Amino acid sequence: MAEWREGMTALAGCPNVYVKLSGLDYIRSGWIGAPEAHAQVAGLVAEVLALFGVDRCMFASNFPVDL
Repeated sequence: MAEWREGMTALAGCPNVYVKLSGLDYIRSGWIGAPEAHAQVAGLVAEVLALFGVDRCMFASNFPVDL
């Protein structure tokens, strides 16, 4: 996670880089129904939003492709 945070921080320093948040179930399977898993995923999403700001982040769905 330290390497991920370092990389994301470096990318956030580049104003031309944007982030797509998707595939959240790959972070922690079943995260929607499990409070601990939900907190982990929500924390990572919050970190990305804090680094890039809402103007440089977008949410996407992988449905139905991930079926």
